[in-house]
Amino acid sequence: MKTRFVLVLLAGLLASAALTAQTRISGTLSCTRPDPAHSIEVGDTAASVMNLVKVPCTWSKGFDMAGLAVKDGYSVAASEVRGGKTKEHGIHVGTMANGDKYSVHFQGAGTVKPDHSGNAAGSWTFDGGTGKLKALTGKGTYKTTANADGTSTSEIEGEYKLP
Repeated sequence: MKTRFVLVLLAGLLASAALTAQTRISGTLSCTRPDPAHSIEVGDTAASVMNLVKVPCTWSKGFDMAGLAVKDGYSVAASEVRGGKTKEHGIHVGTMANGDKYSVHFQGAGTVKPDHSGNAAGSWTFDGGTGKLKALTGKGTYKTTANADGTSTSEIEGEYKLP
């Protein structure tokens, strides 16, 4: 009887662990030139600039969540550029193949050259979504390479959880 109880308890614990398990994801997000893009010079001695942009993106190497393929999205980001260094934060809204959406907050830092090329790295967290992704949670990291023509590519890694 004790053995049966332990087996039932163990099976229950394994099942609950499987239901709350995090699922690894990775992909490559390719973004076009920002539209719109606003830039304001601060006017301090460090030649600081504040930027606000909206950037359309597609997944050149995507992933699945809840059995749905990730499709495209956009990021709205603010950045401060000071002396060749940048700090950024923003929100990415993504769309799955069936139309469900998810939201991500991100923040990072990097370097930028006078031709506007550069690199940044940071972290992100899922903030939920719609449809099958309604209770989406998770987190991860990103590494972005920005090109002088305004395009960029981000390598994304992380994990997500759905109830």
